[in-house]
Amino acid sequence: MYVFFGKSGVLKYTLAGELVWKTSVGTEVDSHKWGSGASLILHQDLLIVNASCESQSIRGLNKMTGEEVWRVGEIVDSWSTPLVVPAPAGGEELVVVDRFKILGLDPVTGRQLWVCQKESDYVCPSVIAHGSVAYLINSRFKALLLALRTGGRGDVTGSHIEWTLPKWTTRVSTPIYHDGHLYALDFNGHALCADAKSGREVYRERLELSGAGDKVYASVVAGDGKWYGVSRLDGAVVLALSPEFKLLARNHLDDDSVFNATPVIAGNRLLIRSDRALYCIGK
Repeated sequence: MYVFFGKSGVLKYTLAGELVWKTSVGTEVDSHKWGSGASLILHQDLLIVNASCESQSIRGLNKMTGEEVWRVGEIVDSWSTPLVVPAPAGGEELVVVDRFKILGLDPVTGRQLWVCQKESDYVCPSVIAHGSVAYLINSRFKALLLALRTGGRGDVTGSHIEWTLPKWTTRVSTPIYHDGHLYALDFNGHALCADAKSGREVYRERLELSGAGDKVYASVVAGDGKWYGVSRLDGAVVLALSPEFKLLARNHLDDDSVFNATPVIAGNRLLIRSDRALYCIGK
């Protein structure tokens, strides 16, 4: 079991709770006071960590020992989890996004394969992909959704961007891809759908939240022909997994705690966590 505690480091435990190793990936002070936001990635013999907040770097660690295998610097204002994406001609590329750029790295060695410049903006949503196309979101000031074809070399800014959709952002949460479309809840509670091939917005529907203080931090999940999302204060929504907008249910828990975590589907049950409790919802 691997965990990432920001400036406190990356740790490996046995399932019995015994510490195997602990490695620091930097102790810089995050000027935004947000702390770390990216998840760890296991790839072959490596544990990959986005340490933008701790040292403006992304690193590949030996998963058995915690020793650093490679490091790439100048990763700025990125709370985004990178993704290993298959390249069109074979092989795999680690797609990393930060304030200024998108990088394609060799996930085994950290060697830079390509770079794509983008509008300057901090980034929270994780990289997602379908096939060899990666989808990336600028978080706020230069909001956009961008589709980028992997497999290039050098500067691919003018050659590998498939399309951009301005003003389409979730701010924090990560979309899902299903059957040619991207689905998401944005920060202010809009249900969003975009055509993944053309970049056309299919729908944008407002889901009334409980009040001005309520926002959406959690990413959405999909299963059984539906997609599910939760807001921080106002419960869960269930929508049809279809390019035609259809709100199927709106559910509330008698709980005034804060829900920031992404739900998890386990069989026919939905696991939802707040800052106080873990709920298991099922038939």
